[in-house]
Amino acid sequence: YLDIYKKAIVGNKNLILSAITSYLADKISELFQIERKKIAISPSGVDKSKYQKTNFNKNKIRKTIMYVGNMYAGRGVNNFVLASKNIPDHDFIIIGGNKSEADYLIKNFNLSNKNLTFIPHQSHSELPQYYAKSDILILPDTAKNVWRKLYVSPNKLFEYMAACKPIIASDIPSVKEVVTDKQSALLFTPDDPEDLTDKINILVNNERLSNFLSHNAFNLVDNYTWETK
Repeated sequence: YLDIYKKAIVGNKNLILSAITSYLADKISELFQIERKKIAISPSGVDKSKYQKTNFNKNKIRKTIMYVGNMYAGRGVNNFVLASKNIPDHDFIIIGGNKSEADYLIKNFNLSNKNLTFIPHQSHSELPQYYAKSDILILPDTAKNVWRKLYVSPNKLFEYMAACKPIIASDIPSVKEVVTDKQSALLFTPDDPEDLTDKINILVNNERLSNFLSHNAFNLVDNYTWETK
């Protein structure tokens, strides 16, 4: 439908275009020969009021490391699974997907570790209570999926920020448009479970850094609420 869209857009001088990432705006400009400055950037957002601000629980011996989202290959969930095998002293939770997807991961990665729990997809209204029980939130997107790497404004990232938990996310352009490494999140090398493991170990042992990252992200999310938009 590209030609149809192009005719509709180019022929309508009153049309206002927006894109959820700057890279998507660049692509729209290229495809439709539209001046880049005429395309507004409007990322996704979150209702911050549904989440509560908390501090890192230094007295909790076994930390809860959580990933919330689909289990598609492009989401990089395999990196999360491998990190859970590397860190048996802490608990890992995946919230999302269905039983067949969980069974596939268990079989494919020969999972026998007892510290990884699968919870099926939960409604949006139930997620805040799970976030509140987490200690670290992971966004492990792969860099092999060009769409997610450049053109997606990840809703889960904004939810993580609103939950006021330290975030570890893939070092990809779509994420770096929102958070900054060592300021509002720790970024790890995409598709590198060993680096993800290292970053998790850093946070579970560093209360000050965890609180620094989580509070910075919580304050930053004010720029990404639906009210702001």
